[in-house]
Amino acid sequence: MELHYALNVMVWPKKGEVVRILVDDGIETMAGVIGSGIVLRPTHAAIGTGSDTLTAGDTALLTETDRNAFTSVDLTVAKDATFVADFSSTEISGTAMQEYGLFNAAAAGSMFNREIISTITFEGDRELQLQTTFRFAKSGA
Repeated sequence: MELHYALNVMVWPKKGEVVRILVDDGIETMAGVIGSGIVLRPTHAAIGTGSDTLTAGDTALLTETDRNAFTSVDLTVAKDATFVADFSSTEISGTAMQEYGLFNAAAAGSMFNREIISTITFEGDRELQLQTTFRFAKSGA
């Protein structure tokens, strides 16, 4: 089985370019969930200002600046799990966002993925919505 995912970075009025990686910590947590029956799905999205190279061994954002619980989780499409997190203009004002990740806790926790994006600077006049979809597929699909 393979796991694919996509990220939509919705910033009004600009959209960023994305480089992504599903990290080992996230893969191991998902495998543990399947094997144990314990529900440890991602529950929060975090943003940060770090821009170092992505590695599968990453366990945290380089420089996390904010973390929010998901505003919605959609499981209605077969083989997909879509998570949405919203960040208000006031909470991200002054942030030069360059990275993003999903976690299963309000602080620390397991990081499922890490994204590096082109810098988006928030100056109190724009909101951010992050939508991440994990798609489960057969190997080679």
